[in-house]
Amino acid sequence: MASAREDSDAQVRVAALRALRETTNAAVLPALVEALHQESSAVRAAAASALGKFPGTQSESVLLEALASDSASDVRRAAAESLGEFAAARTNALPAPGLINALQNDASPEVREAAASALNRIGGEEVVKALTALLETNAKAGCRWKPSADFISIAALNSRRCCSGC
Repeated sequence: MASAREDSDAQVRVAALRALRETTNAAVLPALVEALHQESSAVRAAAASALGKFPGTQSESVLLEALASDSASDVRRAAAESLGEFAAARTNALPAPGLINALQNDASPEVREAAASALNRIGGEEVVKALTALLETNAKAGCRWKPSADFISIAALNSRRCCSGC
């Protein structure tokens, strides 16, 4: 497996990282973190996705960094999805600020949708306030949505922009 992770072909490296997603051995963490810094966005996205199986401070930190700063939307989306997986396994909402920022500011609808889904898993008062504030801002900008009281609907609505002003 180590030779596949170092192969010159990005698709081989992606396949190796997808296979690592199936392991529970934390010894693969350094390889996953290193893969987040490779040139290929497909490799970085596969690494971000695989890191979702390893909740913890190290994984959370590098995923929040990728969510905030990676140039590729597929990497940011995978980071948001993995942070959502962490939220399902935890009782705190540490990744919420980074996910709220992605929901409110990311240019990619797919990243915003993944952030909304992850925030839905986290829940909590801070998340509901942020989603409600975003709805109010969008309404003032001329959006025509009528939000549901259901939290999942709020999260889903906030993941998309209905018009260019949103």
